[in-house]
Amino acid sequence: MKLIAITGSGRSGSTLLSLLLSQSKDVFNLGQLRHLASAFLLNAPCSCGQTLQNCAVYQRVFADPRAPDPVEFDRRLKSFFKAAKKVKAWSVETELANLEANHSEALHELSALLDVISEVTACTTFVESSKMPEMALALELARPGSLFALNLIRDPRAVAVSWHKKSPRLMSTARSIREYSARQARLGAWAPSLGDRFHTMRYEDFAADPVRALSKVATWAGLPPPGMFHSKYDAVLSWDQQHLFPPANESVLAKRSEALTVSESVSWKGKENAHIHLLTRILAARDVKPYT
Repeated sequence: MKLIAITGSGRSGSTLLSLLLSQSKDVFNLGQLRHLASAFLLNAPCSCGQTLQNCAVYQRVFADPRAPDPVEFDRRLKSFFKAAKKVKAWSVETELANLEANHSEALHELSALLDVISEVTACTTFVESSKMPEMALALELARPGSLFALNLIRDPRAVAVSWHKKSPRLMSTARSIREYSARQARLGAWAPSLGDRFHTMRYEDFAADPVRALSKVATWAGLPPPGMFHSKYDAVLSWDQQHLFPPANESVLAKRSEALTVSESVSWKGKENAHIHLLTRILAARDVKPYT
């Protein structure tokens, strides 16, 4: 089993990237797996056109006796995330061993869930787009050696402006900026332990040359080359095997576009966002420098 976890921050094109990486019939898009149990309980809409409880994939998954109880699994996974954030160094084996021992039920249930999804979909390669480093860590502990961590980064000022548009409160935006910086620090410290199974992809590089950027990721992760592009920026997407659910990008799920043109969003650079740029420089100066 191969698990490609898109990490980093939201508002960076992760939903689109997960779609592009899962166009092969042998690759299944897990979406934001950390939200699956709660979305299933709410009977949220699936991109296949059904609700999750009637979805051809997830109805079968949770009907399997090996699948975890959604309520307990959601609770245990959240408990794992909370504990993982408190571990200062994920590269220290003793600390990870304690984390694994204290949350063995959650990790066992995660492993069982992946087994069931694999059988239902007939896939052994998965793309997961929760962005949370803690979700990637859970996958690594549940399936040691199977994780490929793809760190998708974007200019933090762009991320901050995008979050601010979604929730226009400065305190909320400040928390998002701090979380962005904290995630990058956490991933940077963990990367050496993963070695070649850690790869960084800049949103800006992807937007400038999507075929080249995706080809690098495909070579790194052992995926088929990106054959969906018929020009430098234009691609054709298939939704036939996609079973995505909220909170994946709402506009992407609503449109379900088969024709895609990759282009960089640059509206965040407008002068009207200068106060968000300044706030980002103050709270995440280390992460702003590479983009100035």
